[in-house]
Amino acid sequence: MTAAQLVSDLLALGVRPGGVLLVHSSLRSLGPVDGGAEAVVKGLLEALGARGTLLCLR
Repeated sequence: MTAAQLVSDLLALGVRPGGVLLVHSSLRSLGPVDGGAEAVVKGLLEALGARGTLLCLR
């Protein structure tokens, strides 16, 4: 998976720019992601846009 694919999947699931997203997950559950954790965070932030809010639990 790439960050671009993650963004596309998030938007298809209903995540919208400017929205609020609470994430409670593990990298293992996502499977292999090109760029690892950094790419996942970048994808989440890109889907939310500059006005969105990302909350992460670990």
